Order: sequence, then structure tokens, then C-alpha cells
Amino acid sequence: MVTKKQIDFLKFSQGYKAVKKGFVSLTLVNILRLLKTSDTAYKIDFFERMLNYIKVIACETLANNNYESIISETYSDFEQISNNKDIASFVEFMLQFHILEFKSNKLNVNKKYSRLIHKNIVSEIIVSNGKPLGLKLTCYERKLVNDFLFISDLIEKYDNTDYRFKYIGLNYEKWESLLADKKLDYEIRLCKTFFNLVNLRLPKKIKSPFDEDFYTESGRNAFKNYTRYIFKTYLRKVSKGINSLNSISVFDLGCGYGDYIGAVHEAFDNYTVTGVEINPAVYSETVNKFREIKNVEIINEDFFNYNPNQKYDVLLMNYVLFYFTKEEKQRVLGKAKSILNNNGSIILCQYMSGIEHMKKELAKQQGDYSVSKKIEMYYSDKVLYANTLWNDSVDTFAEAVKWDELKSLLSEQGLYIESMTNADRFYYSLFIEIKKN
Repeated sequence: MVTKKQIDFLKFSQGYKAVKKGFVSLTLVNILRLLKTSDTAYKIDFFERMLNYIKVIACETLANNNYESIISETYSDFEQISNNKDIASFVEFMLQFHILEFKSNKLNVNKKYSRLIHKNIVSEIIVSNGKPLGLKLTCYERKLVNDFLFISDLIEKYDNTDYRFKYIGLNYEKWESLLADKKLDYEIRLCKTFFNLVNLRLPKKIKSPFDEDFYTESGRNAFKNYTRYIFKTYLRKVSKGINSLNSISVFDLGCGYGDYIGAVHEAFDNYTVTGVEINPAVYSETVNKFREIKNVEIINEDFFNYNPNQKYDVLLMNYVLFYFTKEEKQRVLGKAKSILNNNGSIILCQYMSGIEHMKKELAKQQGDYSVSKKIEMYYSDKVLYANTLWNDSVDTFAEAVKWDELKSLLSEQGLYIESMTNADRFYYSLFIEIKKN
């Protein structure tokens, strides 16, 4: 946990420069991938292939949009691109994966990928058993295609345990065991999600191929595997500055299946929790889950319409802000402030791209910036740009959460950031403590 006295969070702004591996990290990654002596080595191999999988999708996505008009514009600086919400996440994603380059105030297609940027490349790869029709592939292009097919194989196996790999031969039993042991669950679900970016036609939204349960289940997986312990530790530290009586009142906005409520129950003996969940099916399951715990109340209500008869020490917002527009975010934060005790805290759990420098400083302040951590953060930072584009592109969400906009919204509502920590080992998401001025 790092406070505003240790890091001036507000001095950091969104960046756009592509994240890169240092020489030491690159060398270690290559050795681990070659030897494959542990699950960690296999996961690194997976992430390297996943980035190439995303690059192939990026090429197809760029081809399916009117990118000529985008790259024909002259931009005074990158801020001009960032302020155009219709294309900002799209261009930032393409820059991060080197499909586009920003030089001399112009966007250009990277020649390395130009031959792959044509209509139906993904479908051609699949139907032609890995060779795009009419293209003689370079070694690099072949590597991209092979890794795309490798990840596609894993997705098929994840969805159907009876499926036999078509493109994975070497060490296939190890890959099967990683899937069976659910050690790639969250990552495979991300890959399944990102594949659908090929359906993006700017400025229209993609009709989501998933129901709400898909995202909820992904969140449950991430919480169980990465977040639970960190959350309990962070909440205990935050609560010490709020209430000295070893008791706490908590409001959980969009509580889902109650994973965070369960963690509160584990972390405190003396507490009350009110959870609000608008989805009737999710609400019913959560009510049943906590039916025998008297100090937990679950409400099936729209947050904007719900008027509690008390104020709370802590208000949780876990992956909910991207369901709201900017104007709705203002209302959410304003209402959250109104039901918060004067010394209370909002704990926001959220991922955001473009804040690599701040996360690096956060890791250093926490004594958590080893070579292995740099590698983990490299992959998470890369993937975040695809997730940000997805949040901006699919009709399930209103818009992605952007760091610079969040800072402005907090200032407008008379709120400030008191402390922060990583919500997972990869620094993919952050826990952000927000308080009243």
C-alpha cells in the first residue's frame, strides 16, 4: 500500500509509447521459453504467443476499418488523437502492438505488417490450414500465423475437452494439463474475447457475443486466482484509518456473486455489508449464498434509484465504472460521496492502460520491482490495450476507464486519491482508495 505522501499520483498522465522488454528481461524470457522447465516457463511461452495472436487480430481489425482516413490526418501531437474518443483506444492499441507507427505527426502502417492487412485474413488462415490464400509468408509472418493457430487450438481445447490439437504437437500433454488444472482460465477467456475485435466497424459498437455471466465468471476467476488475499490485506489497512473500533460498514456497488462480500466476511468479525446488484439472476444466487449471514444485505436495485438510510465507512466499486458514460460516472461518484461517512473511503478496483510509469513507481515503492516482476508487468501492460479497446468497442460496456479522465472526474466531485496498491501480482488492475476533500 502506497499513500499520496509517497507518490504524487496526480503528476502521472496517460502515455502512448509502446511497452518494451529490457535486455535482461528479453534474455531471461528466451531462456525460459527454450528450456520449459516449469509452469512459469510455459505461461511465459503462452503470453509470447498470445501477443502474436493479438497482432494477427489487430491486422484484421485494421483492415476491416477505414484506416486510410485515420492515417491521412495530421496530428499536432498524440493528445489530439487521445481526445478523439471515436478512435483513441483503436489507435493506441495499434501503436502498442506496432501495427501503426506515429512519426512526424503522422500515423503510418508498419511495413512489417502491411501484407497481412487485407480483408478476411483471419478466416483465410483458418480455412487454408494456416496459410493465407495468395500470400507467400515471410518467416516473421509465418511465426505470427503459427502462434495465432497455437492459441486458437488452446481455445478449442478449453471449450471442448474431447478436441484433439491440430496445431500443437510438441509438449501437447503439458498444455492439456495446464488447461485441465485451470492454470490458463483467465488468459484463455481474454483470448476468446479479443478475437471478436475483428467484428469492429468504427464508430459502431460490436454486439457482444457473450452474456453478462461470461464477464462475471471471468471476474470470479481473476478474484479467486489473483485478488482475494491482496484485497483483504488492503481493506484491513484502509479500515484502520477510518474506524478505530475494529468494526466496518461496507457498501458494494454492483456486488455480483458476492466475492468481495465474502472476503469482507473473512477479514472482519464486526462488520455490516449492503450489496446492490441489478441483475435479477445474479441477485437471486447471491441472496441465497448469504442467506444465513445476518449482517449481509443484498438489494436488487439500480444504484441511482437506491437511497440507503445510513452512510458507510467503505464503498466498493469493483470493475463497474466501464458500464457508465462520462456523465453517468459523474453521477456515480457524486452519489457514492453522498452516502460515505466523512472519514470514509471509496475503494475502486479497475484496470487502465497507459499508466505504465505510475505502476512502475508503485511497484518500486512496495519493494516489488524484480526482473521477474518487470516481465509480468510487460505482458499485463500490453494486454491492457486490447482490453481497453474491447471496453470501448462492445455494447456490453459504455466506455473504457481512462486515467486522465478519472483524475478530472474526482477533482470535479471534490474527491482525491489517498492510497493505492496492485490488485494482482501482474499490476494489471489497481486498488485505488478515494476520499473526500
